[in-house]
Amino acid sequence: MIDFETAYGWLNTFHYSCLGAATRQIVAQLSLNLRPDKPARLRALRQQLLMLSDTLRYSDERAECLLACARAEYRLQDYTRASLHLQQAAGLYQRFRMTHQYAVTLWLRGWLLWNLPGHPDTWNGLTLLQESVRQFQLLYGMNLGIDRQQSAWYQAKAEAMQEAIGRQISLMEQLGDAAAEEQPPAPPPAPGAWEREYPAEEPPDAVLEPGAEAPIPVHLPPAAPPEYLFTLQTFEVREWIPAGGLKSMNTLAQPLGHVELDRVLINGQCYEIKPLWKNGTRINVTRYLNNRQPLVVLRVRGDSMNAVQPHPIENGDYVLVALQNHARDGDIVVAGVDQDATLKRLRVRGSQRLLEPESRNPEHQPRSFERDDALIISAIAVAVFKPAE
Repeated sequence: MIDFETAYGWLNTFHYSCLGAATRQIVAQLSLNLRPDKPARLRALRQQLLMLSDTLRYSDERAECLLACARAEYRLQDYTRASLHLQQAAGLYQRFRMTHQYAVTLWLRGWLLWNLPGHPDTWNGLTLLQESVRQFQLLYGMNLGIDRQQSAWYQAKAEAMQEAIGRQISLMEQLGDAAAEEQPPAPPPAPGAWEREYPAEEPPDAVLEPGAEAPIPVHLPPAAPPEYLFTLQTFEVREWIPAGGLKSMNTLAQPLGHVELDRVLINGQCYEIKPLWKNGTRINVTRYLNNRQPLVVLRVRGDSMNAVQPHPIENGDYVLVALQNHARDGDIVVAGVDQDATLKRLRVRGSQRLLEPESRNPEHQPRSFERDDALIISAIAVAVFKPAE
């Protein structure tokens, strides 16, 4: 069976962690204190993370915090709380259409419930496992023909998950219902070592010594106006540098945080950054730069996308686009036909590709193309810049 720890490691396989500096710090301390001989310390850190998650304005970050709490509760054998927090995280991921994270969370909760014989939700766990497989198969289909590496990964994982479910069902059938009822409820298999995933936010000489019980300061993120709910992560905060004396720098494999922008200046005018993706609240610009994928800002002329939700693209707005020659179903793309180009929603329907307008103007109509037609995808739209009021 693909256990809790294995599936948890899939969470950010194709995505950056959504944790900010403060939450990342506590998750790092959770990993350092995740030992059977320190349950009190682990409970205190989990409670700190739960309290901090209630103050977060980003739902994707809150969902990842709930998963970290569930992981700690699983280690503490508090399976009821772990199941509740996994359920809450799954709801947040589903609401924002973060399908990958949603599928992983379903497997985590399903695995937890399925491995509690005698628990009233045991068979519900099987349903969650099967739904997780279905979501992975959906992700396989979505990436087919767009990203071969991701598509192959989802296919392999879906097959392994389906095989694991089959083995578990076969085992249950061999035991028989009567024998299963006689067995006392057993906890999930003992977890292995939880390796540290996130670097501590403090320099090495400030990290707690093993066994120390000193409280960990929690630096809450500064309050932000509620209307700014989307940011661009422009630069990674990779190191800390001593300024009081000569000491070694701390270079970490994982970033300490990110420089984030919620507004930009274009020709001296202030614009708010509005998302065009529905599966998150941040766009990591560093990822594109590291992959040498250019980002370009284009000014919009026309009204064929002025009904896009949640943020319409009006005539005169600016859009941030990532230059690439492939796109997924539902992406807003810059597409060219012969020598002309347009900004439209891409829909993939079997062998056909459709460019759909989203406009209040009925003159704009969809256009259909066969795959061998001269439809060229040159970029996908990431965000729209709207004039600040």
